[in-house]
Amino acid sequence: MNRQTAIALVLSGLFFVNAPANAATPIQITVQQQPVTFQYKPILLHGRTLIAGEDLARMLQGTWTTQQGLGKLTINRISLTFKPGTNEVMTNSWQKIDQGAVVQGKTIYVPLRWVTEQLGIPLTWKNGKIDLGKAGEPDSFSLLTSAALTAQDKAFIEERKQAKGVHQQGNLYVISRGEVPNPGYGIEFVKQELSWEQVSVYVRMTSPEPGRMYPQVISYPYMAGKIDLSPYTTIQFIDIDTGEPLFQE
Repeated sequence: MNRQTAIALVLSGLFFVNAPANAATPIQITVQQQPVTFQYKPILLHGRTLIAGEDLARMLQGTWTTQQGLGKLTINRISLTFKPGTNEVMTNSWQKIDQGAVVQGKTIYVPLRWVTEQLGIPLTWKNGKIDLGKAGEPDSFSLLTSAALTAQDKAFIEERKQAKGVHQQGNLYVISRGEVPNPGYGIEFVKQELSWEQVSVYVRMTSPEPGRMYPQVISYPYMAGKIDLSPYTTIQFIDIDTGEPLFQE
């Protein structure tokens, strides 16, 4: 069974996690409008919903392992490694995100929205309720890890990553920051919004941390993702700090 098939089965409401009766939580989570229960109570932290790694792995038919204080979620060939308490996570390399994993008791909790975005699973929040959709739904921009890239995708990225701008090939988009003097500069996905025939993807340009030493190596930060747009629907990439379209002169 491949990853998309497994996730589709889970997200069709056919898979539920058995939980004890006292595991009720005010955080309401559904999968295609079907309620889901968890072994460990989800938590809210800084406006983010975090779920125990074990529970999320069961939901997505993946695996969760812990070693030397790290938590690793593996779904088919995609692995996400979390360093609790640091906002650091490893996909292809270590990076910082807005809200990382935390530990409560002996349980590691991971950010639900960030994980679903990496896997291409749409997540909506309305009236205090969270609902997960199916992976690969139209008009949902999904980030890609190196394991999810085809040889053609990789060739296109290598060709365009040095040129600042938004580059498109079919349903693949490569957002390149261009040449920077060290790896402290980056570009990261923040969120996406869907309005009338318009998908807006918000990103943030990150800068070196003050006082931290970085190797003086020319780098080309970029992010890659895919989206299947419905007819007459367009996509735009916006700098969340300025509210303006990316790379607008």
